[in-house]
Amino acid sequence: MIVRAKQNFLDFVEDECLHPTLGPGHEYFVISLSSEDYRIISEAGDPILFPRALFDVLSEYVPSDWVREDYEDVFRSGPPAIEKPGFFEDFHGSDGDHEATARCERILVEVLRGELAQLDSRERAVLERDLERLLAMHPPAGTSACWRASSNAIDRIEIQSRGAVFALVTYGSGEPHGEPCSSHLTLQEAKQRAARLYAVGRDMWRRVDDLHRP
Repeated sequence: MIVRAKQNFLDFVEDECLHPTLGPGHEYFVISLSSEDYRIISEAGDPILFPRALFDVLSEYVPSDWVREDYEDVFRSGPPAIEKPGFFEDFHGSDGDHEATARCERILVEVLRGELAQLDSRERAVLERDLERLLAMHPPAGTSACWRASSNAIDRIEIQSRGAVFALVTYGSGEPHGEPCSSHLTLQEAKQRAARLYAVGRDMWRRVDDLHRP
C-alpha cells in the first residue's frame, strides 16, 4: 500500500503534534495499518504511526501474508512477524533491552525485503527508498557508517555510527577537534545539532561507508 501525505496535512491534525518527520506531498510505503493509523517509515527513518486522515491512498494493495486482528471497535493488520504484542515497543527500546531492539530491527528489515518481490515497480521503488532510510537510522548491529559534510565554520564535519549510536565529530586542518563533540545521539539529533552549531543543512550530507576514506 502506498500513501501520500496531503499538502495541507497539518489541517487534519487533531492533537498538537506537528509531525516534523512527515513531508507534504511525499509518498510512503505502509508497513502495517489499523482502522485509525498507518505505520510508515518516516523521513527520519523510524517506523511511526500516523493518523489516516493525513494521507491520500495511491495504492491499496497489501501483501498476501498479512494478518488481521479485530477488536471491539478497531482492527490491526500487517505482516505476522511484526504484528505481535510489544514488537514496536521493543524496536524503539522502551524497556532498555538493546538485544530486543537489535532483534526487532533485523526482523523488520527482513520482512520488508521479503515484500519487495510481491510489489509492482512503483511500489518497489518507494519501499526500497524507505528501507534505505530505515537502515540509515538503524544500521545493523556491529556495522559502522559515516555521513560527511563541509561547513564555513570548520573544515569537515562527520556523523559516525556504530549500530544505532551516533557521534558528531568536527575536523580542522584534517584532524579531529579532540573527542566527538556530541555522542550517543540518534541520527536525527546529530543532524539537528550540526544544523544549529555549524549551519549544515539536511541536503549537505553525503554517505561515506568507509570511515577511512578521505
